[in-house]
This record gives sequence, structure tokens and C-alpha cells, in this order.
Amino acid sequence: MEKIVNVGNSSTEVTNNTFRIVDNALGAPDEEFVYAVEFQTSTRILDFLEQQITFQTQGDGNNLTIVGRSVAVVALQIPKASLLKGFGFATLASPDGEEKSNVLNELNENKTMVYFNPDNIPKTTIDASIVLPPYLLENGTVPVTFFIFQTSKLFLSPDQEYDLGGGRRLAVGTRVISATLEGVVNESLPQGGEVETAFLELNVTRDSEAVDNRTCVFWDKTDLGGRWSSEGCRREYNPDINRIRCVCDHLTSFAVLMDVSGDMGLYALDVLGMIGCIIFIICLVITLVTYLSTKKLRSKQPQRILINLCFALLGLYLVFVIGIDRRNTTADCVVVGFLIHFFLLSSMSWMLVEAINMYLLFVKVLAATVSYFMRKAALFAYGLPLLVCIVTVAFDNSLYLGDGNYCFVKPGPALFYGVLLIVALLLAANFTIFGIVMQRLSCRKSVADNKTNQASRGEMWRRVKNAVAISVLLGLTWLFGFLAIGGARVVFNILFLVLNSLQGFLVFFMFCVRQKEVREQWVRWIHCNFAEVKPGQRRSDDFVRAKYKHTGSQDGRTSLAASSSQDIQLPSKGTVSTDTTL
Repeated sequence: MEKIVNVGNSSTEVTNNTFRIVDNALGAPDEEFVYAVEFQTSTRILDFLEQQITFQTQGDGNNLTIVGRSVAVVALQIPKASLLKGFGFATLASPDGEEKSNVLNELNENKTMVYFNPDNIPKTTIDASIVLPPYLLENGTVPVTFFIFQTSKLFLSPDQEYDLGGGRRLAVGTRVISATLEGVVNESLPQGGEVETAFLELNVTRDSEAVDNRTCVFWDKTDLGGRWSSEGCRREYNPDINRIRCVCDHLTSFAVLMDVSGDMGLYALDVLGMIGCIIFIICLVITLVTYLSTKKLRSKQPQRILINLCFALLGLYLVFVIGIDRRNTTADCVVVGFLIHFFLLSSMSWMLVEAINMYLLFVKVLAATVSYFMRKAALFAYGLPLLVCIVTVAFDNSLYLGDGNYCFVKPGPALFYGVLLIVALLLAANFTIFGIVMQRLSCRKSVADNKTNQASRGEMWRRVKNAVAISVLLGLTWLFGFLAIGGARVVFNILFLVLNSLQGFLVFFMFCVRQKEVREQWVRWIHCNFAEVKPGQRRSDDFVRAKYKHTGSQDGRTSLAASSSQDIQLPSKGTVSTDTTL
């Protein structure tokens, strides 16, 4: 075949013979193509076929349509006047193609068509289609060649791992469709002028297997032959069309790569993960309602920090549960990705605010001298994340379309610099400040002079440990959430599930259940709503009044989860009011 193509004969007979050789070769068992990958045989066959088609179209200038059992090709000259809305190529399914999507419909010349108006493509009955923007031929008539392949046998990569381990594998779950234009380089196309493809999903699963993810990919030619890549491609959803729709910013061969899992427990993990998020949301709602409904509980600075942290976490988990896979429209996905990005950074920022508050209280003892502390904290904890998100969406809103399977920042530089790096810096600052606070507390030997100060010192330690625990859990939870996107998804899904549920429980337990004033407020509510009131007697809640009097300053300069007040004597620094915690 190589010798035939190297002659450069442009006759139709030679082209037909070359095509038939390729078509017959594609009928060989899959195993033979797997063995041939090492020698790049598949890539060479594909290149030879493309070269011969080019020779033929350049030679006589006639249009060419050849349809075989495994491949079809259409080569033609398209005039500029025909491209007002772009142009496309499609192969249609059989009338009952929807019901037989697990079977490869036979290629048929009558169902393999070029469309000079993409609006005429029957989107609900195609097996595969591709639409090119009109400006690609703005300089005049150019030879265009379309290919449709029944299978991906010619698109196997020696450096791509198809067996992911743990019962998971990658498989091309659609036909492969491609377009080449003479003189047009496969470089990035501007947004709004990308190549659009659509595919009918084929059944590539075996017994007990299920498709987990569907990723739009293109064939990226390399020195080793090539590999499937999702760079520059995204999946777009249209609930009215039962097809997988992809948009890519370059020309080449396209398909959809399926993440096939033989472990049905993966779906169960996803469900349990969502249940864990919902439990966390319920805990946050109860915490917020408790603190916001009681003036005494929300009047101090540490409680206000806690309330803002809970709001940020509530927004994060609500949007995550409702919209992480909301890919019906590009706009919806961008909004969801923007909000998750914002609330995640805001949550981390509020944890840093708490660390700074502790530093000012226990190390510098300057909490009283910092004017408008909460306003400055809110400007930092809401303003910085908002600025990062605005810059991201202004640079390229498609960065919030994820990898086509979820709505978040797309893997790459945006995810690294816009999320991971910022989260790492916030956590590093958090732990550095907590370390300084703990070191300072450890050096205060005189604090343990009497039993009262021993108890106060213990309270300070518990407060710092609680804040550190929440910071660690919040950071690790979302770290494993990001890693669950990759290959070891089962392991990281389990870790995300455990840490997420534990985080929700600890927030609720430490800041509600263990707080005496919160428990008293709950009892007061229960009594007011369910206690029996005798005739002529008015309802009273005196029986739950505090059994002790509060002493010390009431200015509320404390850390998260403040409850009742007591004085902590800090040598040579004066008296600082704090609150009882765990």
C-alpha cells in the first residue's frame, strides 16, 4: 500500500483500490490492531489513505464519494458562496437507530451526506455529524475531505493507558468522524467559530459494566502516532437532542471517550457522597438558624465569623449538590462553576480570618484596637474570591465548563493558579498562624498558676485545636474531591465521603451540641412550643435561665463557637474576654 501511494497516482481506480484495502483491513480482529500499535501500522494506514484521497482530488478536481463496510469518505470542492452558515457532514442512523444504538448501523451512501446549510442536518437521527464554520473557506474554493469510521481500530495509541485498573477502562463509544481542509492548519480556532460534532452513543459495555463519564476528544497526532486528548474540546448539553454534542477549537478526527466501570459500587459512592453533602447542609442550616435567631448568640465577633463561615460553606455545598453536573446549557454550567469556585475560596478565607482573630487575641492582644475588624474581614473573605472568579470568567468563561463531565474550573493552568495555589496559600497561612498561637500558649507557664487559669488555658488550647481540625478537614475534603476526578476515583471518593460527613458532624457538634448556651436555647424553644400551659397561667421560660452570672468583658473578642463568658488572665497583657468552647 505504501508503494502504491508513494507513486502519487491520482486516478480514481488507484484511489478505489487503496480505499478497499483499508476497508478490508478494518474487518480484521481487534487484537491484530493492538499488536500493530507498536509499529505504528494503524497510523501509517490512516496517513496513506488521506494522502491518496488528496492526490485524487488535486488531480482531476472531481468530487468523490466511497462507502465501505467500515469506512466512508467524501471529498469535494466547496465554493465560498455555499458557506453562509457553515457546512457539515453527517451519516444518518437507520429508522430504528435509537432502539439499536448498541449495534453499528451499516454505512450507506444514501445516508452519508454533505450539508451546505447545517440547519438541515437531522440532529435527532444522525449517527455522527460534523459542522465547520464558514470562514474556514473565506479565501475561495478549497478541497475538503470528510471521513467516517465505524470503529476506532486505526486510532489506537501506544502511550495511552486504556486499562485504568480497578475494573475500569477507556473505550471509544461512538463512531470516529474527521474533516481535513487543504491549506488549513489544525490550530486553535476562535471562540464562536469552533468545530461542532454530534454522536449517537454506542453500547461498549459488557455484562455488569456501566459508563461513568463521557469525554469529547480529538485525535492528537504525535511522534509515536497519536493519542486521544480532550484539550480544546468541551461537551455541550441539549436536552432536546438525544446525542452527545461536542465543540472543539481545531480540525482533526473526533469521537467520545467512555470511562467504563465494571464496579457498580462507584455509582453507590456518588450517591452516598451526595447524601453526605445533604447531611452537612442540614447541620449548617440548624447551626445558622440557632445563631441568627438568638441575639445573644450572634452579638459577639467570634460568632459573626462562625456565621459567615457557615454561610460560605452552605453556599458551597448547596451549589455543589444542585449544580455540579448541571450541564444542560453552557450558561448554567458557567454560573455553577463560578459559584462553586467563589464559595470554596470564601470558606478558606473565613478560616484564615478566624486564625487572624485568634492571633490578635492570644498573641498580640489587639482585638480591641482593630477598628471595623468584621468589615475588613468581609472585604477580604468575600472580595478576594470574587476578584479571582471575575478575572477567570473574564479571561475565558469556558474555563468553568470543566472537562465536560462536571461544572467547575477546567483542569490546567486555571485550576492550578485559580484554585489549588490559592487554597494552598490560605491553608499555609492558616497553619502558620495557628502554630504561632500554639507556641505562644505553650510558653505561657505562668498561666497555670492556679486552677482558674489552668481551666482558661485548657479552653484556649481546645479552641485552637477545634479551628485547626475544621481547617484540616475542609482542606483535605476538597483536595480528595479534586483527586476523585482522576484515575484513583474510587479511593478518593471514599475519602471525600468520610471526611465530608465527618466535617459536617464536627461543625454541628462543636458549635452547637457542646455549647451550653445553644443547648439552653434549644430547650427554651422546645418548652415554648410543646410545654403544656395551664389555664390562667402564662408561659414562662424562667426554668431555663442561666444558673450563673456572666462576668468579665462582653465585647466578644473570641474565637469560633463562643458561648458563655469568662475571663482569661494573660500575664503582662491585661484581661481578655473569651468564651467557653469544647
